[in-house]
Formats: sequence, C-alpha cells, structure tokens
Amino acid sequence: MKIRFALTALILPLLLAASPAATPPAAPPSPKPAPAQELVLVVITPVSQSESPFSGAYTDFDRLELAFQEVAKRRHWPVKIVAERFAANTPAHELELRVYLQPGREDLPQQYTFRGWMTLNEHGTKHDFGLVVHRRDMRPFEPMDDFLEKVFLGAAIDAAKKIEPILFPQLVQAKP
Repeated sequence: MKIRFALTALILPLLLAASPAATPPAAPPSPKPAPAQELVLVVITPVSQSESPFSGAYTDFDRLELAFQEVAKRRHWPVKIVAERFAANTPAHELELRVYLQPGREDLPQQYTFRGWMTLNEHGTKHDFGLVVHRRDMRPFEPMDDFLEKVFLGAAIDAAKKIEPILFPQLVQAKP
C-alpha cells in the first residue's frame, strides 16, 4: 500500500509536468487592425465674435463637430473625425479639413444661414471648397437647439458632397 502511494506520488507530478509540452502550440495572434485614418476638423472662429448670437446649449464649434461626426457615421466613412478649435497657426495635419467659420446670422425672420470657408489638405494637396452656405427656415415652435443642429448638419452634408469624391471615390462609385 505504501509503495503504491509512493509510486503515485512520484509519477503524478511527472505526468503533470509533461502534459503542457504535449499540447499543440497556440495559434499565432491575429494581426491587429490598422489604426483608423484621422480626418482632423480644424475650426477657426473670429476672436471678436467667437459665438453666434443664436448659441444655446452648444457652441457653433460643438454643433459643427457633432454634425461631421454624424455625416461620417451615416456615409460610412473609414476615418475618425478629430476636432480642434482655434488652430489657425498650427502645422497642417496629414488629412485636415479647415473651416473658417463666420458668425451665423438671421437673414430673414426665422431663417438662419451657416457660412464657412472650407479647405481640405490631403497629404500636402490643398483643395479649396470656397464658401459653403446653408440656409434653413425655422418651423413654428421648433426648439432653437434642434433647429441649429439641423442647420449645421445640412452644412456638413453640403461639405461631404465635396469631400467624398476626393477622399472616398470608392464610396461615390458604390452608390447607385
């Protein structure tokens, strides 16, 4: 009885130590996905009038950033939108959309106009889109923040129509 116990006590650790060597090697780790390309949205506003007279819960910068995030999501752009504010004197990024934002104004009663000069720097190549203008009429009893969100979203969609053929021609060709 003592011999059987001693024999088991010697053999069991040897079997346990040899068992990991007998298992097949682990599969190589899957390659990490390439980091998403970044489209840097640089918003430059006049210092004297940094906010529009219609500012509510958000600033114009916040609205424009959210609008471009939404457009990129809707259009399935393979980039990450990163926004910077007051970055007029920073060096150009590899992929950058600069928006020289003009203060919004009410041209007619209940009509808001977005104006912003936009340039796209794509790996050293500059594309000038000129002044992007988007007007929207306010509906009766529409909350101002919701209304302004739609104005900035419309401006981002107008800009996306100019950006997409340059940065994502495969997405333009895929659409019927």
